[in-house]
Amino acid sequence: MQRGRCDGSEIRFDDNAVVLVNKQGEPIGTMVFGPVPHELKRKKHLKILTLAEHIA
Repeated sequence: MQRGRCDGSEIRFDDNAVVLVNKQGEPIGTMVFGPVPHELKRKKHLKILTLAEHIA
């Protein structure tokens, strides 16, 4: 499923994935494989962005 961005572009990922977070919003795991959307920066999930191998 494609997701629209504010600049008019659309993003789509080939695989479904999940990052588990605790009640404080911190990731439970120590590694994130695959790309994550840069929209996580606006949602204050900076720790997930630092663990990700690629930011799309």
